[in-house]
This record gives sequence, C-alpha cells and structure tokens, in this order.
Amino acid sequence: MKISSFAVNEEAEIRGVHKSLGDGASILVARAYNDNYNKRFREEMEPYRSATGITGLSDEAADEIFIKVMAETILLGWEGLTDDDGNLVEYSVETAVEWLTKYKEFRKIVSATSSDIDNFRAKEEVEVKENLKK
Repeated sequence: MKISSFAVNEEAEIRGVHKSLGDGASILVARAYNDNYNKRFREEMEPYRSATGITGLSDEAADEIFIKVMAETILLGWEGLTDDDGNLVEYSVETAVEWLTKYKEFRKIVSATSSDIDNFRAKEEVEVKENLKK
C-alpha cells in the first residue's frame, strides 16, 4: 500500500464535503476532529478543567458541548432539508444544534460522514481535477 493513500485534502477537512441524503437534500460536513473543531472543543471544555483533569461535567453537559461544537465546526450547512410542514429550512447553527439534539439518527449520519476518511482523500481531488480537464 502506498503511504500517499493516506493523504487528505486539507481544505475539504475544514470547508467540508457534500453528502447526499436523498430526495434532493444534502449536508455539508467537515472532517471530524479538524483544527476548528479541536480549538472550539478546547474552548468549551476550559471551564471544566482543573489540575486533576475534567471536573463537574455531567453526561448531559458533555453531550450539549459536543453537539454545539459539531454544529459550529462539522455540520457546516445543508440544502433541501424541510421542517415537518414541508417548509425549506435554511442552515443556522441554532437549528443545527436543535436538530442534532432531537434527531439522533441525523447526528449519526453527520458523525459517520465526518469520520469517513474516504470523503476527504486527496487522491479523489486529483482524480476530479484530471477528469475536469478531459
């Protein structure tokens, strides 16, 4: 196996890739644990740090932090998503937090997309550019 197969598109890791959800809907997802995520997560966790580690953080508070940071740095947008009345909903961090909290399967799709290295491989970017030249 070539070591270069582990190269990633660093721009895509931050700016995100589109993932189709079907029915004309898609999400824009950055890579899990990208630099923006790591920075925001550290900032959110700072109040809970002490010399002995993380203290005073309930499971509920940890989930809230994770979802908030995911909405700010991983789920970067969407197209074609509607509310239950069929109205298109524009992306906002607030709505992302609400939906990532309320719809666990939606959160799992975002998380799985952000963790899948195949979505962020540099090789694919090169192949796409070469195909565009043809």
